Amino acid sequence: MKTTNNLPQIQECNCGLREEFEKIKEEKGRECQTALQECKKSAREKDRQMAELKKKHTVMLVLVVIVATILGKETVDEVASWIESVNSIKSGVEEFTSQAEHDEWEYDSRSAIAPAPGALALLAVAGVAGARRRRR
Repeated sequence: MKTTNNLPQIQECNCGLREEFEKIKEEKGRECQTALQECKKSAREKDRQMAELKKKHTVMLVLVVIVATILGKETVDEVASWIESVNSIKSGVEEFTSQAEHDEWEYDSRSAIAPAPGALALLAVAGVAGARRRRR
């Protein structure tokens, strides 16, 4: 066996290995070509989908601009402030849940969670009113 370009080459022999090697080489070449064609087909499909999404995005952007122009700046500002308040509530909930997931809890009297005074009064009233007395 001699080597060229750091690849082994099978010399002419009568053992039949060369024919088997060529058959395997052709089979692998066909598999590679099939995989390459599927990859190119997938890439074309993704490009087509991206073009459709860009088109939809542009249409939606134009619609938003038209609606904003028709409704006026005040309405758009109100909607934007509403979205901002929803986002701030969402971030507050995420922050609260991320704090709850901490492994180590350290007690800090400044950040202790306690019920509001009104809630305490309501619980007291519920406790007194909820207690049933037996008749004798």
